[in-house]
Amino acid sequence: MYLPIADWATNASTFPHIIEGGLSQRGRTDTGCPNCSKTKSGETPRFTRCHEQRRCAIKGATETNVFKIDSMLRLIIDTNLFHEFRPLEELPWAELGELDYIELIVTDVVQTELDEHKKSTRARMKRTAIKITKQFRDMLLAHESELEIRASGPRVVLSLSDVNFGSETYGTLDLNNFDDQLVAIAKRLSDNFKDGSVHLFSNDTRPMRKAVGLGLNLMAIPEEWRRSDEKTDEEKERSRLAYENKRRRSQEPIIKLTSDPAEPLHLNLPIYAPLSDDEIDHFMDLLTQRNPKETNFAIHQPDNPVAEQFGGVSLGITQYEFEEAPPNDVEAYLWLEYPQWETDCREKLQHAHIHLTAFGHEFAAAFLLSNTGTRPAADVLLTIAAKGALLVMPPLQNDKDDFEDEPITGPLIFPSAPKAPQGKWNRRLRTILDLRAFKDNFGPTHILDIDTDLMTSVPRIDNPYHFYYQDRPSTYVKTFTLTCDQFRHAGKPEVFECMCHVDGRAKELDGKNAVVEIKIEASNLSDPVSHKLIVRFGAEHRSTFKTVSDILHQGAL
Repeated sequence: MYLPIADWATNASTFPHIIEGGLSQRGRTDTGCPNCSKTKSGETPRFTRCHEQRRCAIKGATETNVFKIDSMLRLIIDTNLFHEFRPLEELPWAELGELDYIELIVTDVVQTELDEHKKSTRARMKRTAIKITKQFRDMLLAHESELEIRASGPRVVLSLSDVNFGSETYGTLDLNNFDDQLVAIAKRLSDNFKDGSVHLFSNDTRPMRKAVGLGLNLMAIPEEWRRSDEKTDEEKERSRLAYENKRRRSQEPIIKLTSDPAEPLHLNLPIYAPLSDDEIDHFMDLLTQRNPKETNFAIHQPDNPVAEQFGGVSLGITQYEFEEAPPNDVEAYLWLEYPQWETDCREKLQHAHIHLTAFGHEFAAAFLLSNTGTRPAADVLLTIAAKGALLVMPPLQNDKDDFEDEPITGPLIFPSAPKAPQGKWNRRLRTILDLRAFKDNFGPTHILDIDTDLMTSVPRIDNPYHFYYQDRPSTYVKTFTLTCDQFRHAGKPEVFECMCHVDGRAKELDGKNAVVEIKIEASNLSDPVSHKLIVRFGAEHRSTFKTVSDILHQGAL
């Protein structure tokens, strides 16, 4: 036979020694169990329960299993302990005092209330009631009289009680009220257990007030144990929208943007002074020494090129005649081309400080674009924009574009010196009949007749995975764009380069900032993704003479 503590009060005839002596209050003298014959010498036994009348749990017994509780609490718990506070397993029970054992007694009225709460429209209350009542059901089906909440420090168990509030009204109680029924049961158990271990454990005002009025021991559930408030409908809607937004974003492409340089760019803008006349003369002497004017045009006639063709065998198709440099070409070289080159070089040196400053006002930037998501970005619009004292333009396309404002490709580029005229071999066909004979000797040539109109009429087929410029600018602008139908995921990063030009004077921009920004928009991207390269300007004076000397000694003519 096995009965929880909560049922001892209704079974006094079976366990008179329990009811008469009471339990586990430090300093009391408890009545010994008639079925126990031995205790430790000099120690008063304290009982927790008798599983059967032939066994007792007394600390110190030498011939039986022993267990003694020096201090314990019987807590008659209110329903709000389940609904308004953290789960029982998570509560810091040691905060209730130096206890060895705590029994949480679930009365019949609390069990009934929990059964009703399983039908509640409040989601959290319904979930909690279903969870707790399932634990009760599992405990009964396993023929267990208690559910262990905590093993030690203190040991905490939960038990079910069938003790009823009886017919005693205790004066101030309305037994049609659940709270008052709970107080009545707690009062009855407290009167039966005269050791002071029974306490009402609640946080509601009414049962606490009623308990105080009846002189019942009361222990309020600590506020610190309370769980977070249940979300309002507005908060739930916000949470739902946040979840939906997160779910939707998980199905989008994940765009990553970086720049080279990655950190803010510190750009020192140079300040150059004009070269003096003596410095210009010095550099002109250096240029003319490297490119002297040709004065001797008496060039010997070279070998006939026929000897170098067809292994030295002439097929009789062509004849070569040597023609000396025309006098007019010689005159033009001596009196026009070479003097003009000298003039151009001098002007280049006179404006060297302007060219060097412009070159120092230009730099290149690169942006890396990648899609690390699980699907392509669709209908992509890529924008590169300059903000502040900056202008941008796409990089050069080799020699295909005729740029209006072509970026400087070197700090100071001098014009090439003209070439002196020379004699040359001229090739002459003998007759049209000879040409036809040549054709007959080598077979038909119609296979070489290609309709070039077909080549120009084939339309260009755009690759949907490539980026294409929209009106690619040929000069510096504030912004330009590219488009792509499908930017694939899990591929190599795309690199986008641009030339940047500082639009302002160094002294005026010293200490100021500007920005080059790349922005990605797509039809399946909720928000644009952007990256900014910050440019911080400084200014410094540099030697024009030293810079030009370095350029000329490096052979940049």
